[in-house]
Amino acid sequence: MIQRAGMMMGVLLLMATALLGCDDDTSGSSSDPQAVRETGYLNCIDNDPNCEGQLRCITQDNEIECVDFPEGCDAAECGCLGETICGDQGCSQGTNEIACSPPEAYDPCDGKACGELCTICDPNDEDCGETGEEKACNPQGECVSNAPDLCDVPQIRCETDTDCGLDAYCNDCAGSSCENCDDCIALCIPHNCETEGEPECDEERPECPDDLQTAVVVNGCWECVAVNSCTPDNPTPVDPVPASCQDDTDCNNSSYCNGCATSSCPECDDCVAGCLPHNCGGDREPTCDQERPLCDGELSTAVIIDGCWECVDVRECTPDGPDPDPGPTSCQNDTDCSNASYCDECASSSCPECDDCIAGCVPHNCETEGEPACDEERPQCDSDSQTAIVVGGCWECVELLECR
Repeated sequence: MIQRAGMMMGVLLLMATALLGCDDDTSGSSSDPQAVRETGYLNCIDNDPNCEGQLRCITQDNEIECVDFPEGCDAAECGCLGETICGDQGCSQGTNEIACSPPEAYDPCDGKACGELCTICDPNDEDCGETGEEKACNPQGECVSNAPDLCDVPQIRCETDTDCGLDAYCNDCAGSSCENCDDCIALCIPHNCETEGEPECDEERPECPDDLQTAVVVNGCWECVAVNSCTPDNPTPVDPVPASCQDDTDCNNSSYCNGCATSSCPECDDCVAGCLPHNCGGDREPTCDQERPLCDGELSTAVIIDGCWECVDVRECTPDGPDPDPGPTSCQNDTDCSNASYCDECASSSCPECDDCIAGCVPHNCETEGEPACDEERPQCDSDSQTAIVVGGCWECVELLECR
């Protein structure tokens, strides 16, 4: 996701470069829609005098081409028609510009329940050769050979891990005595940690010192690992059943409040919030005098790094986290935007296929200082083609295309 965020930033910078002008020479001219479809572009604009009557497009090799509009189209506002310009990439357009973004990687079991049929090959990939056997999604979300018992979950009661297979451990509260009962029954459940076959050493499977550890076979003999991280380190203590919560402050330091951690019953498809492990490590207790903060975003949580709290993305465990691509910040005029941005009346649309305009803050790519030293608010410039930047300590209106 971080790579995708970087690529989208590159697209925005290229779009800004295109709007600021272009070189007189172009690498070629294309009127073959099939060639365009196979190539794909990063972005295109329809108001470049060097490509009169055509779109000026920047290729993935950062070269410029003049390209015919899709059939039945004469402006960038409809240039994504049938995704001809962007090929198999995502496509969105503003008044004079088109932005293309790479397609998401194909996941054969995305959105499918266990047992639903799947194919290893992307249906849109004509060069991929699918094997002949029927395939279906397994409980782990993998596309594998179909079998009648693929989704069967064996209910094996246990007292210790030695009652379970090598790929499972004994969970003290994996089931209950009836559908609506709140008691606990110990059952063997998969630990999903990599393990070898039968051990070569002459040892029985040990009982690990922590309830959230289990023994797997590594290098021919048993090794205790944490079931929530599959590492030899001591596991992060969490409740076996998600504790109810309203936000992260209701959870222990190694968990976060997930809005859909569980459901009101095993067969129900509703969402009940609960504390789940974030698996991002961190110190156990903060040394700074600060309460756990609430981070922005449903998939962000605060962990203890170097003694104090820091917000990270639970999917990547990094301070930056993947870019959820929220799109431009809404605005009414330039004063709603940062000094490095201006309010574009057509920064986005209400949906990828829509041709309406929604105002949003977009980078102006003009050099500007930080906060002004003068006691003035950011002015509204006389022309829509201008914006105010900080020069010499105070505001100055410049042309967006020339930055002067």
